Parts: sequence; C-alpha cells; structure tokens
Amino acid sequence: MGTIVGKIYDTGIPNGTGHLFERITEHYIGNKLHHCKAEEIVFDGVSMRWCNCSVDQPATVNVESEEEFVELHYNMTGTSSNHFDGGNFDLQPLRHSLFYSNGYAGSHQVTGDKNSLHTFLEVKLSKSVFERLNLGLDSPGNIIMDYMTDRKTGWVGKTAPISPEMFFLISSIRNCPYSGMMKRLYLESKLMELYLLQINSLTADERQFATLLKKADIEKIYEAKEFIDRHYGEACSIIYLAAHFGLNQQKLKTGFREVLGTTVFGYLSEVRMQEAKRMLLEEKKYVGEVAYVVGYKNPHHFTAAFKKRFGFLPSELRG
Repeated sequence: MGTIVGKIYDTGIPNGTGHLFERITEHYIGNKLHHCKAEEIVFDGVSMRWCNCSVDQPATVNVESEEEFVELHYNMTGTSSNHFDGGNFDLQPLRHSLFYSNGYAGSHQVTGDKNSLHTFLEVKLSKSVFERLNLGLDSPGNIIMDYMTDRKTGWVGKTAPISPEMFFLISSIRNCPYSGMMKRLYLESKLMELYLLQINSLTADERQFATLLKKADIEKIYEAKEFIDRHYGEACSIIYLAAHFGLNQQKLKTGFREVLGTTVFGYLSEVRMQEAKRMLLEEKKYVGEVAYVVGYKNPHHFTAAFKKRFGFLPSELRG
C-alpha cells in the first residue's frame, strides 16, 4: 500500500468559550484507512485535545488554519514529520515541543503500518492566555512571543523528552475527577504545572541520541520504559530489563539516559512517586497500602523516599 493523503481545516480555538464545554470529533482519511478520534475540552481561550489515531499505512495530512494560537504538543506514541513555511521538525514518541500559528499551512507525515497508533495531547492557547502564562518567564516561550510580535508562524526549534512527572500530569488532565467549575480550576492548575515543566525541559541542555544507538535499540528503550509504566510495583532491575528486551546492561543504562533523559532507577522511582501521590490524593488509600502497591516492602522506606521527592510526608495528603 502507498501513502494516503488527506486534508484537515484546523479551526484553532472555538469561539464562545466563556464556559467549559466538551466534545468528541472524528474524521477519516484515505477510504477510512486513517481514523482519528479527538476528545476536546474548551474554556476561555484554551483547547485541550487528546487525539487517538489508528494508522494502517503511512499518511500525509495537509492542515490549514486561519486562526492565531500557540500549541503545546505532547507526542505519546507514533512518529510524525511536520513541514511548514517556517521550518521542519520531527516528533518521536514521548517528546514535546511548542509551536505558534498565525495563518498556518503545512503538512504532517505520519508513519505507520497495520494496527499502529498515533496518540498525542495538543493544547491550543489564545495569544492573550499564552502571554499571561509566560509572563516573567525566561524560556523558549519568549521565542514564541517573538514570532507573535512579527505575526509569523514558527516553531521553538527543539523537542525534549516527556518526563515521568509530565506524563502523570497529562494522565491527570485526561482523567480529571471533577466536573463544572471545579474541573476548570483543576485543569488550569495542571496546565500551569505542565507548562512550567515543559519550558524547563526545553531550556535544559539535553543529550542527543547517541550515534551508536540503532533504531531497533531505541525502540527497545521505549519498550522498557512502557514496561516500567505498567509494572512499577515490581523489581524492574536493570539485569531483568536488559535480558527481557535483548539489550546488554550498559546499552540499556546509557541508552535510557540518552533517549529519556534519566536513569532507569530514576525513572522507576519517579513513576512510583507520582503514582503514589495520585493514589493518596484521588483514591484516599492508606500510606502502608500505597507503599506496597508501588513496590516498597517497608513503609518507612517509602515514607522517606516520598518526603525526599516532594518535601512532605505522604500522610499529610490524607489530611
């Protein structure tokens, strides 16, 4: 099968967003071979859209928009190449970036084969909301604001890994436990946290992929990462992960740092801490129960690790 081609007209941020509203949209490209479902939440100059696309073969999606907005993009699975007048950039799984549109016309080339998925969160902000969000920050957001001043579509110029903390914020946004005004306040606070982590990540000097890492090795690193996401309550030792995914231990350790910007142990620890915080806040579980679920045999060791990570005791979250 060849590459399928389709076109989308992006309406940016819908009008009349004085109150929070939600909607689900779907579209097909290429005789229903490329299906995309978008779950969107909109309020006061903000559009949060979770897109889940099934891609049976490579697809080129031409996109046009007359709207002005800033997009915070978080690519979870799948790979895409993006082309527009102001530049070109690729997005790998679990990486994020910033983009400004003012009359955008470009294309997205999505890689894929049978039953592959392309999932991402895109947050579109009006100019006024982004200026307020970025006020006083020395960050890549300033590059976007320069584009705004020139009213020229542009990209911040780099991508960076989605950290475990960012991953859990994205999950919190998708699974907000509130409704109405409480939901809006919750989403606004999570968006601010997510953006602060994003600009910090984009500002930091990060290592690029090692030239000796082959594509197959990088894919195995991501598989190991996803294994930890699902099995964080287990040992997940370097010896086990290396053997399970067919990597030698040194390549796993160095590759994990180069691809994801952290160590295997650091990533496992962060996943455990973020999941523990979620269970304490949202599920109101007891500290000892949470410690066991996230992989600690000794609740005292869990309490010490939690306080070191967040600066307060886990028991304080239960009030």
